[in-house]
Amino acid sequence: MATKSESLSFIHDLRKRKCFSQALQILEWMNQKGICIFLLVEHVVQLDLIGKAEFCTNCYEIKPV
Repeated sequence: MATKSESLSFIHDLRKRKCFSQALQILEWMNQKGICIFLLVEHVVQLDLIGKAEFCTNCYEIKPV
């Protein structure tokens, strides 16, 4: 099993590669399983990922006029 720092490093790598949805899924899974007790930093990362993942999803739905 990966440690908290290894998991957060993996999430950081996914964010650099613009894989926001996957990083968000892993972060939420870690929180649900109790692997990572969220501190302020993790909450900020989660909010950032939610915004970016939703923005990317909505961009595909926008049709040019």
